[in-house]
Amino acid sequence: MPGALLPIEGLTFDQILHDLRVLPIHPGDVLEVHSSLSSLGWVAGGADTVVDALMAAVGPQGVLVMPAFPISRTLSVSESDRARGVQAKVRRLPDDWTGPTGMGAIADAFARRPNTVRGVGLHRVAAWGYDAQRHRDGLTYLLSNGGKALLLGVGIYRFTGMHYAEHVGIPPEVAAYYELPSEVQALYPPDMLVFGGEPPEPGWSKVLAAAEQRGMVTRGRVGAAETLLLAAGQVVALYEQALRDDPYGLFGVERPAAGS
Repeated sequence: MPGALLPIEGLTFDQILHDLRVLPIHPGDVLEVHSSLSSLGWVAGGADTVVDALMAAVGPQGVLVMPAFPISRTLSVSESDRARGVQAKVRRLPDDWTGPTGMGAIADAFARRPNTVRGVGLHRVAAWGYDAQRHRDGLTYLLSNGGKALLLGVGIYRFTGMHYAEHVGIPPEVAAYYELPSEVQALYPPDMLVFGGEPPEPGWSKVLAAAEQRGMVTRGRVGAAETLLLAAGQVVALYEQALRDDPYGLFGVERPAAGS
């Protein structure tokens, strides 16, 4: 059964594929994946075994998409960083970088496969399967055509598709919690990306809860990892509507007085 104790030899391809089918993931699915290898428990063959199982789950008639952002793993934050309001920082990597990134071991292994295609720019993705070229430049097509998002051992804040809703705009009073002033950014090298904190309330978690109530989310397990399988476009649309309706309430930020 999915989520059972793992055998001493580690989680196998067959066990992972079985658990993916139970979620359910079907041949022909268009699937975006965000993942944590360590959350699965010990996997025989490591990240490549997970990639093989995900490819088998959607099949060549489906599409597998993962983030391939050229950014480092999270760097340590010093006391001087915190004094400036910096809560997290990463380094922009060269576009031809093939080593470890902040996307995780599974996404890195997937991006290195010779039969995947990869887009360009900071927010690029890697894609494999039927019509993969259509997906290499981002998630717009996936979100507009019934794609799913699998959060494999990670939470809603790893689902980068949510940012596609933010084209409607986020009030500056909300953005000020995580966007640092330009004078702070200027203290760091151009290839260093620095970030502030979080708004008072977890807006994305609220959207996830509302989406789950509407049947847009299925919870499951793959190995030892808890999973969320999202109707990706529907969840993003729900977030977009929440931003249109009351972005201040969504993030627990006081609405500015009229005329201020």
